[in-house]
Amino acid sequence: MLWTAAAVSTNTINRKRRRKLPQLLDRWFSRSNFPLPLSFKFTSGNERHEKAMKTFTACITPFAHRFRHLDLDLLGFVCPIPTELQLSTASQPTQTQLNRPGILWSTLQFLQLESAIIRENVNIKSDSKTPVFPFAPRLQRLRMDSLSFEGGTPLQLILPWSQLTHLILVGLLKSHLWLQLFPMCPNLQHGLFDLYEEFTLAPSTAKHVIFHHLVDLTFGFSDPINPSILGHFDFPALKTLRLQNDSDITSSDGADDVFWTATTRRRLYQQVAPLERLSLGGGWPFVCIFKAAAHIVELDLDDILNFQPYLPSLQHLPDGDSLLTNLRALSVNIGGHSELQTDVLANIVTSRRCAHLGIEKLTLYPCRDFESQKYVKKLTGQLQPLIDDGFILELRDAAMFTHWYKRLDPTATAWREGIFDIED
Repeated sequence: MLWTAAAVSTNTINRKRRRKLPQLLDRWFSRSNFPLPLSFKFTSGNERHEKAMKTFTACITPFAHRFRHLDLDLLGFVCPIPTELQLSTASQPTQTQLNRPGILWSTLQFLQLESAIIRENVNIKSDSKTPVFPFAPRLQRLRMDSLSFEGGTPLQLILPWSQLTHLILVGLLKSHLWLQLFPMCPNLQHGLFDLYEEFTLAPSTAKHVIFHHLVDLTFGFSDPINPSILGHFDFPALKTLRLQNDSDITSSDGADDVFWTATTRRRLYQQVAPLERLSLGGGWPFVCIFKAAAHIVELDLDDILNFQPYLPSLQHLPDGDSLLTNLRALSVNIGGHSELQTDVLANIVTSRRCAHLGIEKLTLYPCRDFESQKYVKKLTGQLQPLIDDGFILELRDAAMFTHWYKRLDPTATAWREGIFDIED
């Protein structure tokens, strides 16, 4: 098992050694027992993509059927559909295939592949199809960092979509393309998507799908997006939802009837009915979403400054009209901007505990500056009587959670072999 994983980088070796990489990798993997699956990472950013693709393909061809995890950081990852060459299952590649590594890739069978990361750009053009793992009957987890459609559509990207249980698309994707791609993955359990542009596609053109297995869904929006983009789908198993909006145009309470119509609100109430964990960041209509997801038990607020005017609505009010009455755990970022942050947080916890609303834990992600540490110390003092009575105040290193979508994920351990690590 010591020889079942390898990482190769062409960035720091000369041309002479680069030619020996396939031979060296063959020697390495040959020391592993045949039944054991393999994991391989290939990095190349300092040579022409044709040469890099040729080196990479020569490295993996003898072992394609044994790979369980692949991690590719390869410029110009281009895989054209073969024209004069029929897809072959031959174990030994022909000379034509070796001279055209993109075509050779289209013929490889990744019989044990379960997870893959493609960190560099994958361009889908309008005049051709692009096979990415066309023969991978066990592929379930896939992450692509830079997927772009240059006039093409998701239908031209050849992938076993229906098999995928985990799909991460880190790069920005147009909302109408996502509406084509998302229904192609009915067996998703975890999804992360970063979308942009206003939603303009007519509802009748989007395929309605019920995602019976989707338990964890993350969205990043770079523009104000019509929330009805989610209205075409049902999520009866959804437990964790994360929403990040970089725009602050949408009103805080969902009063903008252009986006938040009565139909949109009604659908939101239906879709978040099974939700247990909610993470919000950016300019979202917080109160509107809090009312829709009144039953959640865990709430994560990424940027406390965005939520500060609305945090009092989480306190127990004298008339008993409180939001999120089932809330058990609250997580917030805290910086050295305002002492009001800690005062409001202390009031939320104290008022809810006094009203027996059951909040049990507050997790803080403080900055490392002196002001933040001072306010954390003050908050600890304010909550000390409750802490002595069993309340949990947890401090986490904010540097380890720079990406908001890493939080509130009780199933993180299911992402093996690096699939969960998404760093810029």
